[in-house]
Amino acid sequence: MKVLDLAEELKRVKSVSALIAHRRVIEAHAFEAGVARFSPGDAADPEQVTHPEKDVLCYVMSGAGRLRAMGRETALRPGLLCHIPAGTPHDFAATAESLTLYYCLIRTRPS
Repeated sequence: MKVLDLAEELKRVKSVSALIAHRRVIEAHAFEAGVARFSPGDAADPEQVTHPEKDVLCYVMSGAGRLRAMGRETALRPGLLCHIPAGTPHDFAATAESLTLYYCLIRTRPS
């Protein structure tokens, strides 16, 4: 069993680019969870990522931004839960303020 304070975990995120910081907080055979913070910026559209064997669930904790997937762009605000099916290219971006997400990657297909 593991009990986490996500506010504390957010203090430990590590930058993976000028616009994205991330921390994995749980990792198991078929499951991964973590927090990610996206900073607003003028960078070109980010490259989309795909998780071929994992569904993605993201809960918007704070901020504002957008999700781009399946040919659509969806505005994000606190309280929204997003489901992205395995194999779907997608990306997130902050708009006027930082966007903070709690995410889960759940293996739904064999690797």
